[in-house]
Formats: sequence, structure tokens, C-alpha cells
Amino acid sequence: MTARLFLFSTLLWVPLWSLADIRPVAQPIPDVVVESSGMPLPQSQMAVIQSGDRYQGLVNLHTREELQDILQRADRAAQASGYQADKPVALILHGDEIALFLRGRYRDNKALVDMAARLDAFNVVDVKVCERWMAEHDVSRDELPPFLETVPDGPAEVLRLQGEGYASF
Repeated sequence: MTARLFLFSTLLWVPLWSLADIRPVAQPIPDVVVESSGMPLPQSQMAVIQSGDRYQGLVNLHTREELQDILQRADRAAQASGYQADKPVALILHGDEIALFLRGRYRDNKALVDMAARLDAFNVVDVKVCERWMAEHDVSRDELPPFLETVPDGPAEVLRLQGEGYASF
């Protein structure tokens, strides 16, 4: 019963037509920069996501455009490389980009929220938000879509994943 309720509440946030639109992207695959220090690698050292590897998308600028770019890159790379659904790209939100997901702003950010929900539902990405940022900005858990999970400290979680061997892009 709980699983059905969760699925139903998730579908309230994700229109059914967005779940059905999972066809491959016809564009070329962008370069996915794998970095460990936060600095982009030279063109000759760029790597494409390989099946079996663990990745996290780094959000540095905390803007809608940056977040949308990361989600699109993860989607294209996953489709192109036969990415395993049991190893989603970790995406830890810990800045002002979290506000894009607030229920009161859904109408303005519908395309972005729906894309994140679809990719999360198909286990392409695993999106988590920082509880510390939420507390500082007086955002409660019920103001966010149900597909978003929380972590106590976003920057600490990013470092933890890097310590576990997650490559960043």
C-alpha cells in the first residue's frame, strides 16, 4: 500500500506524458569531462562515461542553466553508453538551485523539474538536496517534490562521494 501511495504521489508531480518521452536524443554526445579536482581536463584527457563507473554531476554555479546542462549531459551519456540503471549519476544540490524545485515555483520551472523527475524515476540520476541549505532558507521537506531525497550537508556529501571513488563531471 505504501509503495502504491508513493507511486501515486510521485505521478502527481510528473505528468504521464513526460514519463513516456524516453526516446534517444538525436544530437551528438557532448564531451563529458571527468575531473577529480574541480578543474576541467584538457581535451585529450576527456573521458566518456563508461558502464560500471560511478559519477556525480558537480553543481558549482547553482543556476538553472547549469543544472539543466548537467541533467541533459547525464541523460545523453547514459543513453549512448548503455549506462547501468543500478548506478545512477549522483547529483547533490546544495545551493540556490534547490529553490527551482519549490512547489510554488513549479509552473516557472516545469520543464526542469519534470526532466529531473523522469531521470530520477528511470534511475539515470539520483538527486539529493542539502538539509542545511533548506534550514537556512526556511524550506520544509513538504515544499519539495517527493522524488528528491535529502542529505544533512550537501558539500560534505559531495566530498564523501569523491572519497568513495565517484568521478565528477
